Amino acid sequence: MISVNKVWKTYGSGETAVHALRGIDLNVMKGDFVALLGPSGCGKSSLLHLLGAMDVPSKGDITFNDQSLGNLNQRQLAEHRLMRIGFIFQTFNLIPSLTAMENVALPMKFAGVGTKEANHKAHQLLEQVQLSNRSTHLPSELSGGQRQRVAIARALGNNPDLILADEPTGNLDSENGEMIMELLLNLNREGRTIVMVTHNPEWTDKISRVVRMRDGKLIESQQRELQIK
Repeated sequence: MISVNKVWKTYGSGETAVHALRGIDLNVMKGDFVALLGPSGCGKSSLLHLLGAMDVPSKGDITFNDQSLGNLNQRQLAEHRLMRIGFIFQTFNLIPSLTAMENVALPMKFAGVGTKEANHKAHQLLEQVQLSNRSTHLPSELSGGQRQRVAIARALGNNPDLILADEPTGNLDSENGEMIMELLLNLNREGRTIVMVTHNPEWTDKISRVVRMRDGKLIESQQRELQIK
């Protein structure tokens, strides 16, 4: 699905240049669940932003379903993000003035889905994450775990090819973190492709592929078969 070819990401220039990524090569196959693991500042989030077409490489190329992202203009990149990528953030990024259902429906409306249909699907997605009884609540009326489940439902709205999760359990306690991880694992078992940034090595025992990063480079990639219970 995704091929990252000798990708560099550099901020600044000259002696003050910071090389966030240094010649990264990475392939993500359809149905993968990839965990990007490493210390703060190693380039995990920079790589995730490039995979999500939120930023562009300084050098190298990224292809998505055999299409080079470097050949897309800004309008095409925005459409690519809207229709093919589902984003889940550590800080949830919900709109405070919208209810849970309105937050979930919003990307679908941006994609041209009518209000009635978008709201119907949003309700179904909230049922999937066990929050249909909180659909009319504002984010301020929800716990951290509930807000993250709303964010997961929102990420699924346009049936994306890829889900990108940036520290999705980082702001949650252990119980809610486990719940969010189980939701993501279930989505992967259903065939969803997921790339997740994490600092937490505890999650890696449940994930089929772990890519470790350090100083802007990939230093190890482990692939293993997991028995689905």
